[in-house]
Amino acid sequence: MLPLAARLARRVSASRRAPSAHRLSPPRRLLRVWVLAGEPSGDALAARALTALRAESAARGDPEFTVDGVGGPLTLAAGLRESLFPMDDLAVMGFAELIPRLPALAARLREAAAAVRAARPDVLLTVDAKAFAHRLIRRVVAARERDEASRRGGASPSRRKPTLVAQYVAPSFWAWRGGERRLARLERAGVDLVLCLLPNEPEAIRRAGVDAAFVGHPAAEDAAMYPPYVTRPDDASAKSVRFRARRTESDAANPNRPKTLALFPGSRANEIKRHLPLFRAACERMVAERERERERERERERPLSLSLSPSPSLSPPFLVAFVTPGGPGTYAYDAATREAASWPVPASVLPVGGGHARARRDAFAGFDAAVACAGTAAAQLFANRVPHVTVYAAAHPATEFLLRRMLLGWGERGSGSRGGFFAGTPNVVFGEAVAPELLGAAEATPEAIAREAGRVLFDARAREAQTRRGDAFVRMLEPPTGGARAGRIPGEAAARAIMDALERKREGGGATIASASSGSSVET
Repeated sequence: MLPLAARLARRVSASRRAPSAHRLSPPRRLLRVWVLAGEPSGDALAARALTALRAESAARGDPEFTVDGVGGPLTLAAGLRESLFPMDDLAVMGFAELIPRLPALAARLREAAAAVRAARPDVLLTVDAKAFAHRLIRRVVAARERDEASRRGGASPSRRKPTLVAQYVAPSFWAWRGGERRLARLERAGVDLVLCLLPNEPEAIRRAGVDAAFVGHPAAEDAAMYPPYVTRPDDASAKSVRFRARRTESDAANPNRPKTLALFPGSRANEIKRHLPLFRAACERMVAERERERERERERERPLSLSLSPSPSLSPPFLVAFVTPGGPGTYAYDAATREAASWPVPASVLPVGGGHARARRDAFAGFDAAVACAGTAAAQLFANRVPHVTVYAAAHPATEFLLRRMLLGWGERGSGSRGGFFAGTPNVVFGEAVAPELLGAAEATPEAIAREAGRVLFDARAREAQTRRGDAFVRMLEPPTGGARAGRIPGEAAARAIMDALERKREGGGATIASASSGSSVET
């Protein structure tokens, strides 16, 4: 048996002749993401971006991928390990409505800032919830600067941030008085990159000193992934498929079947509480008007001779489908279900959340028209060729007063001639009122909603004015192509923009990379 010294020498010699694979392979890198999604639509956007970012980062040499932060069920399914606190805690809309929630929001802000500082992510991705997100970013950046100054012995801190800060969804600067001046807040907050849904946004944001990329709208992503009228059922879309199948059978059996009006009361509790009573009152007026029209038709067609036969039973003048972003147990679904039980016409409830694109497309195929709370629904409806009316009524008089002063043309001259401001994405993209809008207490009345909803539901000319522009609308919302690997999917475009910006930051010495094997982090 060889002496111990000889055996050790032989092992060293062998290791020099044949290096191990571990020595030859570079260390695996860990991409750490901290995400903030503040409502169902933001949850859907964040989930799509995270799914694409996982694949894009692996293709660029970051095979290890972790996600922490705040989100909903879709971001959890896309890889969020757990939500720091419920996403619904951030779902507040309006000025007056915000005041009683300020203490709770301040506590959540401190909690989130501490979590981001502890995680030291490579990417901080915020989606909607802009007021909360900007305060979070400022806190995180200020804390990093203090830490850096402390490490340097009190020297002035540099402005270099080790984390890429990306904001998904640009501020609606085109809606506010002096809107472009407000974009300076992005740079002051510490935002590095803004991912824009609309093609007219990046140029103005770049003028404000912040990088921006047009990545496309989720409505275009739905159109690219799921062609119209996909009917393959799965757990997410089975109810929508059954709804469309019943409508298709009804069309074949009765060409004069009642039309279906979809109602989108919103995703936040205060929106739903405000819009459901308005929608009910509008539907009652629509029913009364249709009954008067039927009576007038019967009077015209009544023969001169008397008939003792009973009148045939009349079908309802139209049907209603409530569309909610969540299923049973969510406030939106449960509130709609309670309303549907006593609605003036037969009503159903369809939960087609932001991530269930196939369910949404199948459901939309059964809608003849819609009334939607201002938000992402307007773009989805227009892309699916569903004529619609956009409605928004502030829940508090103080909020209404401030909106009137701050937004361009809010409630000033009616939906058809409003100067400067549109709430619906189709009107913003085309720069004209292609779909009617009723905004504010002066416009969003039951009478006005009934009138405009009746037009898009029963007037062929009004319906065709919207549906004929659906293809052009989708093309305008698609991200630009850019090479063999670039597709026309907004989620993938967002992931590419984030990774491009992160690589620039890494090359400039600003990213924090963690070693997957050791768990330690080094600044590059």
